Amino acid sequence: MGCAACAKELAELAVLSRLVSDIETPGTAVALERAHKEASRVFEREIVRMTEMLTAAAAVLFMIFCGWAYSAGNAGEQTPAVATWELAAVTPISDASSGDMQMVAQWIVLDLSAENGNE
Repeated sequence: MGCAACAKELAELAVLSRLVSDIETPGTAVALERAHKEASRVFEREIVRMTEMLTAAAAVLFMIFCGWAYSAGNAGEQTPAVATWELAAVTPISDASSGDMQMVAQWIVLDLSAENGNE
């Protein structure tokens, strides 16, 4: 089956194995528990750190989107031309003098003219 040198080596390993297994290590359980707690703390710190980074990235993306939406909302839009009657309607009249009445008549004529789509 095996040579004498192999059998002798195997016997020495068996003795060594028995000696090692008989050694009592009372601190091993405590050290192992401490290592598990530290690993949990490190994992939790990494989770918090990753959450902070994702939150910061989301805030940056949100600000970029808000800027884009603001600029896209104003781009290409022209303010509509204000009709003459609207200007006259919001212009305060201090007294009913003939000049003011003439202005009111003028905007009525302009508003009712064919140029503005009225026929």
